Amino acid sequence: MTRLQRLSQLIILCRHCIRNYAFFRAGWKEDTPIFKGDFWLTSNLNYINICVIQWCIIFDKLLWENNWGIVISDQKAFWDGMQYELGISEAGFSEYVLKMCAYRDKIVSPSHHEEIPDIDFGLAQRSIAYLYDYVLKHEGDGNRLIGSIDRSEGHYGSCVRQAKGIYQVFENQTD
Repeated sequence: MTRLQRLSQLIILCRHCIRNYAFFRAGWKEDTPIFKGDFWLTSNLNYINICVIQWCIIFDKLLWENNWGIVISDQKAFWDGMQYELGISEAGFSEYVLKMCAYRDKIVSPSHHEEIPDIDFGLAQRSIAYLYDYVLKHEGDGNRLIGSIDRSEGHYGSCVRQAKGIYQVFENQTD
Protein backbone atom coordinates (compact mmCIF):
# COMPACT_ATOMS: atom_id res chain seq x y z
CA MET A 1 0.00 0.00 0.00
CA THR A 2 1.35 3.41 -0.90
CA ARG A 3 1.79 6.25 1.57
CA LEU A 4 -0.95 8.22 -0.21
CA GLN A 5 -3.34 5.28 0.21
CA ARG A 6 -2.48 5.03 3.92
CA LEU A 7 -3.03 8.76 4.38
CA SER A 8 -6.35 8.50 2.56
CA GLN A 9 -7.43 5.63 4.81
CA LEU A 10 -6.45 7.67 7.87
CA ILE A 11 -8.42 10.70 6.63
CA ILE A 12 -11.50 8.56 5.99
CA LEU A 13 -11.28 6.98 9.45
CA CYS A 14 -10.85 10.43 11.05
CA ARG A 15 -13.89 11.74 9.18
CA HIS A 16 -15.99 8.77 10.34
CA CYS A 17 -14.86 9.32 13.92
CA ILE A 18 -15.66 13.06 13.76
CA ARG A 19 -19.04 12.33 12.14
CA ASN A 20 -20.02 9.76 14.78
CA TYR A 21 -19.06 12.13 17.60
CA ALA A 22 -21.06 14.94 15.97
CA PHE A 23 -24.13 12.71 15.55
CA PHE A 24 -23.83 11.66 19.22
CA ARG A 25 -23.57 15.25 20.51
CA ALA A 26 -26.45 16.43 18.30
CA GLY A 27 -28.75 14.02 20.15
CA TRP A 28 -28.35 15.93 23.42
CA LYS A 29 -29.59 19.23 24.79
CA GLU A 30 -27.02 20.15 27.44
CA ASP A 31 -26.75 16.96 29.54
CA THR A 32 -30.10 15.43 28.59
CA PRO A 33 -30.85 13.19 25.60
CA ILE A 34 -33.41 14.71 23.23
CA PHE A 35 -35.36 11.45 23.10
CA LYS A 36 -35.54 8.94 25.91
CA GLY A 37 -37.11 5.88 24.26
CA ASP A 38 -35.05 2.70 23.92
CA PHE A 39 -34.68 3.11 20.15
CA TRP A 40 -33.37 6.68 20.37
CA LEU A 41 -31.06 6.08 23.33
CA THR A 42 -29.60 2.96 21.73
CA SER A 43 -29.15 4.70 18.38
CA ASN A 44 -27.51 7.71 19.99
CA LEU A 45 -25.18 5.67 22.20
CA ASN A 46 -24.15 3.57 19.21
CA TYR A 47 -22.65 6.72 17.68
CA ILE A 48 -20.32 7.30 20.63
CA ASN A 49 -19.45 3.60 20.86
CA ILE A 50 -18.42 3.48 17.19
CA CYS A 51 -16.54 6.77 17.65
CA VAL A 52 -14.55 5.24 20.53
CA ILE A 53 -13.73 2.12 18.50
CA GLN A 54 -12.55 4.25 15.56
CA TRP A 55 -10.54 6.55 17.84
CA CYS A 56 -8.83 3.58 19.47
CA ILE A 57 -7.93 2.11 16.08
CA ILE A 58 -6.11 5.35 15.35
CA PHE A 59 -4.48 6.14 18.69
CA ASP A 60 -3.98 2.83 20.48
CA LYS A 61 -0.18 2.49 20.42
CA LEU A 62 -0.26 -1.26 19.94
CA LEU A 63 -2.16 -0.88 16.68
CA TRP A 64 0.02 1.96 15.40
CA GLU A 65 3.54 0.86 16.28
CA ASN A 66 4.04 -0.69 12.85
CA ASN A 67 2.22 1.95 10.77
CA TRP A 68 2.56 5.31 12.51
CA GLY A 69 5.89 6.30 10.97
CA ILE A 70 4.67 5.44 7.49
CA VAL A 71 1.77 7.87 7.81
CA ILE A 72 3.14 10.81 9.82
CA SER A 73 6.52 11.91 8.49
CA ASP A 74 7.55 14.12 11.44
CA GLN A 75 6.24 12.27 14.47
CA LYS A 76 7.89 14.58 16.99
CA ALA A 77 6.32 17.69 15.46
CA PHE A 78 2.92 15.98 15.38
CA TRP A 79 3.02 14.77 19.01
CA ASP A 80 4.48 18.04 20.33
CA GLY A 81 1.85 20.03 18.44
CA MET A 82 -1.03 17.85 19.58
CA GLN A 83 0.07 17.89 23.22
CA TYR A 84 0.36 21.69 23.09
CA GLU A 85 -3.00 22.08 21.34
CA LEU A 86 -4.79 19.76 23.77
CA GLY A 87 -2.95 20.99 26.86
CA ILE A 88 -1.93 17.49 27.86
CA SER A 89 1.40 15.80 28.55
CA GLU A 90 2.63 12.67 26.80
CA ALA A 91 1.96 10.68 30.00
CA GLY A 92 -1.48 12.25 30.32
CA PHE A 93 -2.37 11.36 26.74
CA SER A 94 -1.07 7.81 27.20
CA GLU A 95 -3.28 7.47 30.27
CA TYR A 96 -6.22 8.82 28.26
CA VAL A 97 -5.58 6.24 25.51
CA LEU A 98 -5.70 3.50 28.16
CA LYS A 99 -9.02 4.86 29.51
CA MET A 100 -10.51 5.02 26.02
CA CYS A 101 -9.35 1.49 25.25
CA ALA A 102 -10.79 0.26 28.58
CA TYR A 103 -14.11 1.87 27.63
CA ARG A 104 -13.90 0.24 24.18
CA ASP A 105 -13.20 -3.15 25.70
CA LYS A 106 -16.15 -2.82 28.05
CA ILE A 107 -18.64 -1.80 25.35
CA VAL A 108 -17.49 -4.41 22.84
CA SER A 109 -17.35 -7.30 25.31
CA PRO A 110 -18.99 -6.02 28.46
CA SER A 111 -18.62 -7.69 31.80
CA HIS A 112 -21.38 -7.15 34.32
CA HIS A 113 -18.79 -6.97 37.08
CA GLU A 114 -16.76 -4.06 35.76
CA GLU A 115 -17.55 -0.38 35.95
CA ILE A 116 -17.41 1.60 32.71
CA PRO A 117 -14.86 4.42 33.07
CA ASP A 118 -16.00 8.04 32.99
CA ILE A 119 -14.52 9.52 29.81
CA ASP A 120 -14.09 13.12 28.60
CA PHE A 121 -15.13 12.49 25.00
CA GLY A 122 -14.31 16.09 24.10
CA LEU A 123 -10.61 15.25 24.36
CA ALA A 124 -11.13 12.41 21.88
CA GLN A 125 -12.91 14.77 19.50
CA ARG A 126 -10.18 17.41 19.79
CA SER A 127 -7.34 14.89 19.30
CA ILE A 128 -8.92 13.34 16.21
CA ALA A 129 -9.60 16.82 14.82
CA TYR A 130 -5.96 17.76 15.40
CA LEU A 131 -4.76 14.62 13.63
CA TYR A 132 -7.09 15.19 10.69
CA ASP A 133 -6.09 18.84 10.25
CA TYR A 134 -2.39 18.01 10.74
CA VAL A 135 -2.45 15.38 8.00
CA LEU A 136 -4.22 17.76 5.61
CA LYS A 137 -1.73 20.54 6.31
CA HIS A 138 1.58 18.65 6.64
CA GLU A 139 1.37 15.28 4.94
CA GLY A 140 1.34 15.77 1.21
CA ASP A 141 -1.21 17.31 -1.10
CA GLY A 142 -4.49 17.32 0.84
CA ASN A 143 -6.46 17.64 -2.38
CA ARG A 144 -5.26 14.20 -3.46
CA LEU A 145 -6.32 12.48 -0.24
CA ILE A 146 -9.59 10.61 -0.53
CA GLY A 147 -12.20 12.07 1.80
CA SER A 148 -10.34 15.31 2.54
CA ILE A 149 -13.18 17.71 1.83
CA ASP A 150 -12.69 20.33 4.52
CA ARG A 151 -11.07 20.96 7.89
CA SER A 152 -12.29 19.00 10.89
CA GLU A 153 -14.25 21.94 12.30
CA GLY A 154 -16.25 22.37 9.09
CA HIS A 155 -16.95 18.64 8.83
CA TYR A 156 -18.01 18.44 12.49
CA GLY A 157 -20.32 21.46 12.14
CA SER A 158 -21.89 20.08 8.97
CA CYS A 159 -22.58 16.73 10.66
CA VAL A 160 -24.07 18.38 13.76
CA ARG A 161 -26.38 20.53 11.62
CA GLN A 162 -27.49 17.50 9.62
CA ALA A 163 -28.23 15.41 12.73
CA LYS A 164 -29.97 18.28 14.55
CA GLY A 165 -32.19 18.78 11.52
CA ILE A 166 -33.23 15.13 11.64
CA TYR A 167 -33.82 15.23 15.40
CA GLN A 168 -35.90 18.40 14.96
CA VAL A 169 -38.17 16.67 12.42
CA PHE A 170 -38.86 13.84 14.85
CA GLU A 171 -39.15 16.17 17.83
CA ASN A 172 -41.86 18.13 16.01
CA GLN A 173 -43.73 14.92 15.21
CA THR A 174 -43.90 13.94 18.89
CA ASP A 175 -45.34 17.29 20.08
